[in-house]
Amino acid sequence: MPVLLIGSTGMGKSTFGNYLINPDEAHMYDNQTFPIATDNTPMTQDVKVVDKKVQIEGGRDVFLQIIDTPGLNESAEKDLSHMIDIIKKLNECEEIKACILIVKFNAKIDAQYRATLKYYSRLFPDLFESNVIIVMTEFKTDEDSKALRKRQRIDVEQIKRNTISELCKCSDKKLTYSPQIFMIDCLAIQDAAIKISQNVRRAILDYIFQLQPKK
Repeated sequence: MPVLLIGSTGMGKSTFGNYLINPDEAHMYDNQTFPIATDNTPMTQDVKVVDKKVQIEGGRDVFLQIIDTPGLNESAEKDLSHMIDIIKKLNECEEIKACILIVKFNAKIDAQYRATLKYYSRLFPDLFESNVIIVMTEFKTDEDSKALRKRQRIDVEQIKRNTISELCKCSDKKLTYSPQIFMIDCLAIQDAAIKISQNVRRAILDYIFQLQPKK
């Protein structure tokens, strides 16, 4: 199951990729498949492709191929290098199951975000026709975070609608479907929040598995 991760720099692509492969704490913090930056410096500078066996609904094991991409719009020179690398790596894949757009919950939809969407929608029009999934990272589910969102009058459903709307506007082809959105906290600490995130991870894997791959 080849899965492409896209998104602007700093949205949590590598963290999410690690969580999708293995949500175990030791893997997320000490023995990461995709290295995570400890400061504001972008960590992913090359396309990384990793094959791992994961378990989906019903206890069935499948091989998941995660394609982690660097964020675009760092500089014209870096962007060109990244684009060439992305195309070379993806030409090696016969098909792709899903294109997962990673965006932090309540992140500002800026020019960098829009440019990333436009680039990938033009590069992979068939994927954008039906196989785009939106994953919002750093969505806290503990009671304090819920109370804070309520106090700040943050409308979660409106944020979802805005994100889908932005994706549709930036896509090179008019989308005829509403992309599936998942919200997750890959670094949850409390037991209840950890369980919620693990359930979301399973739902994402199950959803990816039922998609028809695109050549």
